[in-house]
Amino acid sequence: MSNTNEKRPRSVTLKGNPLVCTMCKGDRFYVETVKIDPMVGQILNLNRSDVSAPSYVCAKCKHDHWFLG
Repeated sequence: MSNTNEKRPRSVTLKGNPLVCTMCKGDRFYVETVKIDPMVGQILNLNRSDVSAPSYVCAKCKHDHWFLG
């Protein structure tokens, strides 16, 4: 479930590199912040009770790209 949503897709740069969709090579994304269930956080060895992660949804094919850490 996301708590921050952008209504217009945009280009995204991560650590100086442009994000490109791994499925369709699209370069515009809807940016969301997704809260991760604490049980899933334990499985992923995230030792925090309130974990959220940025999610970038490709505007072209709707593939979701998650980044933890």
